[in-house]
Amino acid sequence: MLKLIGSALILLACIGFVLSKEREFTEHKRQLEDFALLLSLLQNEMCRLRFPLPVVLEHCGIKMCDPYGKLCEQVQSNLIQQERGEASAIWSMQVETARKQFLLDDAECQLLSEIGEVFRMDNVELKEELFEVYRKRLLKLTKDYETSLMSRRRLNRYGTVLAGVFVIILLL
Repeated sequence: MLKLIGSALILLACIGFVLSKEREFTEHKRQLEDFALLLSLLQNEMCRLRFPLPVVLEHCGIKMCDPYGKLCEQVQSNLIQQERGEASAIWSMQVETARKQFLLDDAECQLLSEIGEVFRMDNVELKEELFEVYRKRLLKLTKDYETSLMSRRRLNRYGTVLAGVFVIILLL
């Protein structure tokens, strides 16, 4: 009876692990969608509306969900405190500081960090072109993640359950 209860608990723990990983995969996908929204907001407010950078970051901080909203708010407050600070350097520093809040992989986080390069430019046409390049790169990264997501989910589900069954067999 004790072995049966232990086996059931092992399988329950495996299911819990699978569900937590599924939640992580879903959150990563949501963060990629929010990243695309952030790019659109920045492009719209910087290039089309031509707001000053602190105002752009304030609007993005209000409109975006965490962790992007929090990132924009922190960059805005640091930019106001350091009046002569380099905006792109502050952006990159805040991205690295808040790296653990994002579920992005290295290439996606690198792209997020590179967005700060637009902040130092004055030419609106060049900003537009750069935002389009970033959008295309993000679209490719998102497609790559979505194609690998099916195999990741399958591996997560079957691998965890098989590992649980293996442990149960060892204990029996």
